Amino acid sequence: MADYTAPFHLPDFTDEAFEKKKAEYVAKNGYTITFPKLTDIIKFPIYKPMTEPEIKLYKARKYAEIGKKRLTEIYATKMNKRAAFDRMLASPTPEMARSWASIAQALDDAQDALLTIAVAGRIAARFLPRFLARFAMGPVGWIWLIGEILNALMAPWACIIRPMSCKRKIHRKLRRRAKGMRAQMKRFASKPGVIPSFSEGIQALQVTKDVWGWGLSLGPIVGLAMDLVSGSVRYALGEKVSLRRTPGLVEHYQKAGELAHKRIRWKSRYKKPKHQDECAKALKSMSVIYGFDRKTDPLTETLLYIAAECAAIGAGPQMKEWNPYIEVEGLEHIYTEAPQLTDVLWQEIFEEKGMDPDDFVAWPSLGKRWATYEEISASVAPIAAESFDYFTQTITDHRYLAVMEECAIEAGLRTIALLEGEDAIRIQYHASLATAEMLLNHRYAFPLDITDDQATDFMDWTRAHEEAGTQPSLKEALAYARNNLGFEFSTGP
Repeated sequence: MADYTAPFHLPDFTDEAFEKKKAEYVAKNGYTITFPKLTDIIKFPIYKPMTEPEIKLYKARKYAEIGKKRLTEIYATKMNKRAAFDRMLASPTPEMARSWASIAQALDDAQDALLTIAVAGRIAARFLPRFLARFAMGPVGWIWLIGEILNALMAPWACIIRPMSCKRKIHRKLRRRAKGMRAQMKRFASKPGVIPSFSEGIQALQVTKDVWGWGLSLGPIVGLAMDLVSGSVRYALGEKVSLRRTPGLVEHYQKAGELAHKRIRWKSRYKKPKHQDECAKALKSMSVIYGFDRKTDPLTETLLYIAAECAAIGAGPQMKEWNPYIEVEGLEHIYTEAPQLTDVLWQEIFEEKGMDPDDFVAWPSLGKRWATYEEISASVAPIAAESFDYFTQTITDHRYLAVMEECAIEAGLRTIALLEGEDAIRIQYHASLATAEMLLNHRYAFPLDITDDQATDFMDWTRAHEEAGTQPSLKEALAYARNNLGFEFSTGP
């Protein structure tokens, strides 16, 4: 869509926030002089702006409804804008020079537009009847005059950049100019021919770039010249200055296509049921629950471990279809936000107490709002282990203890299976459990008249094997019970 007001704009100046961001970027990466690509100079409408429906779908992450082709174009547009922003951050040109350049750019755009209108009016007058053409010459001349005034306002800036060239140019103009301003206006308006000059054609193409999106943009060339001068000075002063090229159009579309393919495959191949979405939320909440040292009652603690197991079970089918641990490179370094308070009643209670709920959003184990997955897991592990040890040692009701231990083991095994795959799990039972399983498999059981001391001594014997890293055989177990403890295992039918 044409924007006929685009050539007439105010200069753009950077604010304090941008300068702070630029200083941080330069301190980390140094200055960079970026060479523009051909499409930065010769403009044509490659990137189509997003429509309102597309913006709503994109914000809702409904990428499949946008379509792979259009999503690729959107990502390519984003990459192009990001590259332009990076060029601004890395530019070695100082702030004052950038401000002068912005003023000159605003004046130049307005001058180009006015002179292009004047040239178009002059050419149109060639095809009008004589009396109409004479009437049109006046406005054409005045528009040309305003453009020349803007051109004169740019002269001081041009003389600062190129003083000798500016001096020679002004001298030639003074020698060749017509006598009087009115004579110059008449000379321009009555210029013969319908083909514009080379300079007029360049100006017209710059105007079409602003209005319709296709034409010429000389800004990157001027910016490169300023960066080369400023960069040379900074390099001579010992500052870090490097050179690089702007990523090409094909390179942008290749990366954008790969990203769009991943996003659409993730969203369209598998429609996540609602219960699995709840399980995913439950998994995230586990990082909050087990991230602080809690002293809850036995029933509440048992229910928390049951919730952990249920969340791991529910996440299984989703992970088999699309596993972020495999699909997302560097997942452990991605920052994620701590869960926020969503209950409106609790929000109202906080507000009544004069507290903003948003101020209390943080990962309990770290005390900060944003953290990487690696930081969260590393900080939660020792706290969760300490809490588990506390409840296993203090809970007196063995029913709760048995359920809690079983759920903790199952949740842990399923989580490992999600991370590494089920084939990576190898379960090695305690020697006591392995010995008991071996006896039961051969239909042996403890006799009904066994004493507590005999049972405890047999358990201590299996524990000694565990500590030694050995496993007794069936023959050894039967012989030890008969010869050392004075009882024999009974056999079933």
